[in-house]
Amino acid sequence: MERLAVLALSFNQLKFSPTTTWNSNGITFANQSIAGNNPIGIFVSTNNTIYVAHRENNTIAIWQEENVNPTNIIFGNFTTPNSLFVTSNDDIYIDDGAENGRVQKWVAKTNNFVVVMSVNSSCWGLFIDIHDILYCSMPNHQQVVKRSLNDPAMTSNRIAAGTGIEGSASNQLESPRGIFVDVNLDLYVADYTNDRVQLFQSGELNGITVAGYTSLSPTVTLLRPSGIILDAEKYLFIVDQNNHRIVGSSLNGFRCLVGCYGRGPHSNQLFLPASFSFDRSGNIFVTDQVNHRVQKFLLMKDSFALSFNQLKFCPTTIWNSKGITLADRSIAGEYPGAIFVSTNNTIYVANQENKSIVMWQEGSLNPTQIIPGNFTKPSSLFVTSNGDIYVDDGFENGRVQKWMIETSTFVVVMNVNSSCWGLFVDINDTLYCSMNRHHQVVKRSLNDPAMTSNRIAAGTGIEGSASNQLYSPGGIFVDVNLDLYVADCRNNRVQLFQSGELNGITVAGSKSENPTLTLFDPSGIILDAEKYLFIVDQYNHRIVGSGLNGFRCLVGCYGSGPHSNQLFYPFSLSFDRSGNMLVIDQGNTRIQKFNYLKKSCSNSSSLLQKIYSASLTKNNQIYYRDCDKRNFYYESIQLKVTESGYYTFRSSGDIDPYGSIYKNKFNPLDPSKNLLKTDDDSGSNTQFKLDIHLDVGMTYVLVVTTYESKETENFSIVVLGPNKVILQRLSTPVNIQLRYSLKLTEDSPTYYRDCQVPQCHYETLQIHVNTTGPEQSSCVIGDQCNFYIKGIGLTLDDILHDELQPNTVLNNQPFSIKLSAGLTIIMFVAGLINSILSFITFQSKDSQQVGCGMYLLASSITSLLAISMFIIKFWFVVLTHINVSTSLPVLRGGCASIESILKLFLYLDGWLNACVAVERAVLMFKGVNFDKKKSKSIARRAILILPFCIFGTLIHEFVFRRLFEYETAPDTTDMSKTNEDTIKRYVSCITHYSPSVQDYNTAVLFFHLVGPFIVNLLSALFIIFGGAQQRSTARTNQSFKEHVQEQFSKNKQLIISPIVLLVLSIPRLIISLLPGCAKTSENLWLYLGPIIYESV
Repeated sequence: MERLAVLALSFNQLKFSPTTTWNSNGITFANQSIAGNNPIGIFVSTNNTIYVAHRENNTIAIWQEENVNPTNIIFGNFTTPNSLFVTSNDDIYIDDGAENGRVQKWVAKTNNFVVVMSVNSSCWGLFIDIHDILYCSMPNHQQVVKRSLNDPAMTSNRIAAGTGIEGSASNQLESPRGIFVDVNLDLYVADYTNDRVQLFQSGELNGITVAGYTSLSPTVTLLRPSGIILDAEKYLFIVDQNNHRIVGSSLNGFRCLVGCYGRGPHSNQLFLPASFSFDRSGNIFVTDQVNHRVQKFLLMKDSFALSFNQLKFCPTTIWNSKGITLADRSIAGEYPGAIFVSTNNTIYVANQENKSIVMWQEGSLNPTQIIPGNFTKPSSLFVTSNGDIYVDDGFENGRVQKWMIETSTFVVVMNVNSSCWGLFVDINDTLYCSMNRHHQVVKRSLNDPAMTSNRIAAGTGIEGSASNQLYSPGGIFVDVNLDLYVADCRNNRVQLFQSGELNGITVAGSKSENPTLTLFDPSGIILDAEKYLFIVDQYNHRIVGSGLNGFRCLVGCYGSGPHSNQLFYPFSLSFDRSGNMLVIDQGNTRIQKFNYLKKSCSNSSSLLQKIYSASLTKNNQIYYRDCDKRNFYYESIQLKVTESGYYTFRSSGDIDPYGSIYKNKFNPLDPSKNLLKTDDDSGSNTQFKLDIHLDVGMTYVLVVTTYESKETENFSIVVLGPNKVILQRLSTPVNIQLRYSLKLTEDSPTYYRDCQVPQCHYETLQIHVNTTGPEQSSCVIGDQCNFYIKGIGLTLDDILHDELQPNTVLNNQPFSIKLSAGLTIIMFVAGLINSILSFITFQSKDSQQVGCGMYLLASSITSLLAISMFIIKFWFVVLTHINVSTSLPVLRGGCASIESILKLFLYLDGWLNACVAVERAVLMFKGVNFDKKKSKSIARRAILILPFCIFGTLIHEFVFRRLFEYETAPDTTDMSKTNEDTIKRYVSCITHYSPSVQDYNTAVLFFHLVGPFIVNLLSALFIIFGGAQQRSTARTNQSFKEHVQEQFSKNKQLIISPIVLLVLSIPRLIISLLPGCAKTSENLWLYLGPIIYESV
């Protein structure tokens, strides 16, 4: 059977920006003479070939790209076709179900028709998915059916959606029309009579309402939807038939795209449109059924960077009723009129008194820039995305000026007859001016180099209340569809002038179609992202806004006045990018800021944003959820949101799922780290439900596993939230399998297997095993339920651990171990001899006449103890690693004490040397008045107190130093040993500090290693300069500088000595600050050498 090109889409599935617009005036591509009466089915292929089903003549009209008239007409034996679908090889599938109960295929290669599906009624929607499965939407049977085109036998169809009985339950449909199947095999159905669009996930018969008033977030109301298309980012485009329009969704929700001016025969109207299709340029082709034509709506601008903040607010949004005064008269001037807040949160205010533009950068309390100008009493200003400022100068000078950011100069861009109470630049770079005194809104294109006369956008120039008139118009707003909204001040209304129309529609005020609001001299207007109105109701001293529930007062709802919750003749408003409202409070000569309260939307309905479907299988990775619950298959999914807010993650499927959300990353070895929230069965039917606030710019990880271990089955995650969620799978299968198929034949080689079977055919294979994967981190010791992550600082245990061979005698240990053992013994002997000689020297009575001798005697003892403790430490580490059967009490005792005692003696020796230096300095200072007895008394006390002081700074080591032990799992693959023989025990001495204790430990380390150096250095400098001072007094024939040089030459050993001490201390300082997971085995002597060197 001939296969279709599975992955090559035959239709145009494009990616549109959130601000994409189409020309509201359509071009009649085909009229009744070509398309027939009531055309319905249309299809545009990727090569821009257009196909229309002619229901009267039972033909298919085909237009090649750029052709005005049909280039081919295919005659067939079908009757009143309602839909068609074209595959990438140009085969045409056409509905023939009304009378003949079938779907036919016109084969492009043979130019003939064949039957490919039997149906019970007409198919108002046809679609072929990427697996060559044909779908038919049967409105008379309340069902969508499907069959595989790869099946040679036309067996009975399978149900894709609907029970066959009309209804509005999740598994029912009523008169389904257009359908769409995405690459995930999710089916979208225009559920016509139920006024909704249903999503049936792959393999599911229960649908989810994704558009319509019964959806989770009803941002659009549909009336008999008949066609549906998804763009490349899965945003919906719907034929809203009985509302006579095409609507589309984006990041900002649904909006009307074309046919937004009611039903009718005009170029900007539709009358019961049936279906539509995109060409490869993004233009929309619509079958305009009752107007008996096919309309083409040209893509105007696919992307436009708005310069102002057009936000999306929930229906329950609340602003703080008490405003904050951002600027008073001293900054904004008397009776300020114009304000603008850009998307980068820069605030612009026109100061009428000083003839200047005042600017605040984001976060600044005071103005960051003031631009002086030669304009008079500006009432409005507008800032474009490149930073250019358009300011009103019509009151006396009859013009609009532009301040260019590149040159910092003003130029005239428009001539006007009066002050512009409203300025606006639309997406086509057309400048609008609302002339309050001339009762008119005029416009001119900024792309036109010649400043010709302006064109009329609204108003006749004569005051009045007719639909084509205005009376003192104020603020204006132009949306992406080029529809103009005007605050018609003296008429107490807001007028909408649709693109190209000069007759307005009253959308707010007592004379509107739904008069839910009475306005009194409205002066400013803004539209949000969903086209809801925000109006400055000037003479009612308030700001009002519309929503799903109509208009309501937002701020200034407590009458006129000067208080923080009041306004007095407000003039204009603007939103910053956080949703805060900034209002020109003209009567109070101030600018008020009303903060947006985010909590007011935390419990509002959320949009269905994403559905993630997968399955847990035996190929999924396994982790220990905790040490009592092991071996859980899991799926990890990276989450990123495009808008901060509250999101809900709901599970469904055939498993009892367990969900967790982590911040930044998920570590299977430590599942409690970075954990934000977890849930088991808060949802229905033992499914989890996670409600959590997520921030834009952050990375999160959703981990899906099961409540019981080793469960496998399909699952789905429904994500609800205020905006788009990006889901990306992180976990990968644990193995990749390759299937190799072969067949042994008579021609295969033979070999002699044994005497019973002398000749056997065989095949040989060479196998290469790919073992790529993450290496085990040297920072982690242990297994999943008993592990330790190393911190800062290398110990002798860390350095020798990987070199030592357990259960191996010393002679068979690596050469590095034997060499280090020999060096350690040599160093110990040398240190022992040095300490004994020092002890003999300083124990004499002559040496102990002053405290200095006592310090040196104590130092010789501590040096001996330090080298002794180091040799004990070295052999303790070596012998306990060689003999793994060493008892745990011995290991715990050595771990807790040896390292700390070694540090005690090392630090004590350094401070004793510092005491010697201090006494020398005192001796020089006192001279003949030096008290030897007092010196000896102080020395005795210092030698007694110092060990306790140093021990006090090291007490935390005894508390936090502990033994870490773990055993490996038995090796069941080694059949020659019992399970007990294959279990290995690992023991390590570790310190587990909290961040604060780690900081304290580092401070103690610096204090004991750098402190003695500083004391020695300062004492030496005191002796040199003090001695020079005394001698300069006694010997005046030499200058002080010469005495300093003489003393420095005489006592230079006093300077060299502390430097040597510091050099000896630096290696240990570096080793103590290195990360504990450094790979010491690669450069053993680089790490071991400094420890031996400094300790000896």
